[in-house]
Amino acid sequence: MLVTKVIMPTDKYPIKCPYSMKPEGISVHNTANDASAMSEVSYMIRNNNKVSFHEAIDDYRSVQGIDHNRNAWHAGDGAGFGNMKTIGIEICYSKSGGERFEKAERNAAERIAYLMKQYGWGLDKIIDARHSIGTHQNRSGKYCPHRTLDNGLERFWNMVREEYKELTGTEPTGQLIVVDETKNTTNRKVGDMVTIDGVYTSSSSTKKLNPAVKSGMITRIISGAKNPYLLNNGNIGWVNDSCIVSSANSQATNTNINAAPNISVGSKVVLSSNATNYATGQKIPDCYKNRNYTIMQIGNGKVLLKELYSWVYTKDLVGYSNSESNNVTNNSVTNKKSNEEIANDIITKPNFDGWGTGDTRKKKLKDAGYDPVAIQKIINQKLK
Repeated sequence: MLVTKVIMPTDKYPIKCPYSMKPEGISVHNTANDASAMSEVSYMIRNNNKVSFHEAIDDYRSVQGIDHNRNAWHAGDGAGFGNMKTIGIEICYSKSGGERFEKAERNAAERIAYLMKQYGWGLDKIIDARHSIGTHQNRSGKYCPHRTLDNGLERFWNMVREEYKELTGTEPTGQLIVVDETKNTTNRKVGDMVTIDGVYTSSSSTKKLNPAVKSGMITRIISGAKNPYLLNNGNIGWVNDSCIVSSANSQATNTNINAAPNISVGSKVVLSSNATNYATGQKIPDCYKNRNYTIMQIGNGKVLLKELYSWVYTKDLVGYSNSESNNVTNNSVTNKKSNEEIANDIITKPNFDGWGTGDTRKKKLKDAGYDPVAIQKIINQKLK
């Protein structure tokens, strides 16, 4: 990914970055704006507000405005860990969302993974007690990065883990939740959608909070706990029956509509090119379709895909294999782009159509069922 550095004038140091810093982590933000990375950094530098960050990332590149050996005012925690010890990264285009934001978010995951490798931070830093690789919300409670949180924070961390794996060859790990449905003694199931009027920070908490998000999906159940239901993999919190004002079984009335034969945890599947939305409602970017995934959990008419860390409908799965085989039979996939079309996407929108560059591009093309060598030949011919 392209990284452009803009020099912060030294006379702005007292306002924007007054202290030297040895970074110990990263704080992720959304800009809540629709400006490019260069525009965000340029505005940050020229104004005299005591507000600053190190890098802004859009669908094209990362623009760095402050050296990583200087602090910045971005985390809302005064002289705390966020402002004084972490690199502040702003993800652009979060106000309106859509394709530009999705690409910016993917670029941010790539950049964060690169910085983790550069500074020697392992994947454990995402889940440590201090949230070394964390969010603005972790630092001071502000609901930021707002759109990334709305879409599912663990989904974003999974992007970082995958990018880190590609850079280092390290197998991504994290808080991967495995549900044992045989121990569920409640009247609800994983995959049920619920509307809530309260939420708790843990399964044992007694302090009921007003939720910022009023509905979500049950993704884990701990029978016997005070608050047995985890919503959206923890991005909303824990609830009990008294918090739930309405609910709906997520399985379709006609179970055949959402049925997928011969699948189990560990099965390899293909996400259809005709899939439109995740089971949690967000739009599925085209670059994630026609690709192989591994089933991590199975809910009612839905499955959790390990590589995306997102729930999708089983009706949108078009190729299956058992967990002993990596070969996915997929005779149902249609509307797959030709090599020529993919080559044109890469040429006209380099780095920004989800394919990346170099070895990352080769891997993603191969995973999507394309021949990277053949596509590169077409690109070379077109660029002569």
